[in-house]
Amino acid sequence: MRKLFDEDFESIELIEGGVILNKTIDPNFPDVKVKAQIEALREELATIMSDPAQLSPEATGKEKLALIIEVFYQRWGFVGDDETFFHSNNSLLDKVLEKRKGLPVTLGALLLFFCRQHNLPVEGVNFPTQFLLRFNWSDNDIVYLNPFIGEYTDEHTLQAWIIGYEGPLAKLERRHLETADNPMVIGRWLGIIKQALISEDRFELALSCSKLVFTFNDDDPNEFRDRGLIYHKLGCDAAAIADLEYFLSKAPPGVEATLVGHELEKIKLNRPTVVH
Repeated sequence: MRKLFDEDFESIELIEGGVILNKTIDPNFPDVKVKAQIEALREELATIMSDPAQLSPEATGKEKLALIIEVFYQRWGFVGDDETFFHSNNSLLDKVLEKRKGLPVTLGALLLFFCRQHNLPVEGVNFPTQFLLRFNWSDNDIVYLNPFIGEYTDEHTLQAWIIGYEGPLAKLERRHLETADNPMVIGRWLGIIKQALISEDRFELALSCSKLVFTFNDDDPNEFRDRGLIYHKLGCDAAAIADLEYFLSKAPPGVEATLVGHELEKIKLNRPTVVH
């Protein structure tokens, strides 16, 4: 299998990396069509931004951003899908562009691209709960945009998210808001797609995702667990047993290990006996 991170993701836009990711997972992904759709949107936005009736030639960066947000969410109709949040359609760019619905990372990757086309000081943030966009207007003027809803997110909300994610004693720290490089975001995006495909019983594509993960992260016990369970669903029980046994050899005692252990025993019991 192609090694996903052979691509120099830091030399391209995040959205381009997303296209590569989608194509690597599924060879049938219509990458040429998707690139053409994104380019058409880029050209449409450029026309709007150069129209003095819609944006002054002396417009500030904040005024440019306000218009980009209005175009992206109002005129084009992109929206966060809070009804079927975890469906793979929200992670796969052809479906996102078709339905104009997505996740923070897919909508954020698109918006990041369009903002950079107009020289806005924007970066991606791999916040623990979701992908954010950070706009660095000055050292004392930094704001965070939630691409899922197209609105700014204040410190109080970020603190609440951290408490929900890490527990009641958690504090919002600088590390939570550090900008993320493209490989880090692509890795997160890959994990989201993999889990969506598993939940939809699309195990062949889920296995493709899992194999991609192992090209750059081959020692995470949780990845062995996921791949083992996928192998079992595909009827590859010998491979499933090997992966699940490895997970159990590394996992700490607890509910997760107990559940996987029970599943492993069922797989072993149900394997056909080969008589020579």
